[in-house]
Amino acid sequence: MLTWLRVALVARSLPAGGVALAPYAVWMSVTAALSVGYSRLN
Repeated sequence: MLTWLRVALVARSLPAGGVALAPYAVWMSVTAALSVGYSRLN
């Protein structure tokens, strides 16, 4: 969640920076969701 907040703050001041950070934020969201899913299996 904080990653998306950072992307929004960067995008507000520097739109190109927000675009550059978006793939990173997507990757962090996917890995967090997978981590939660795997932890629930155990």
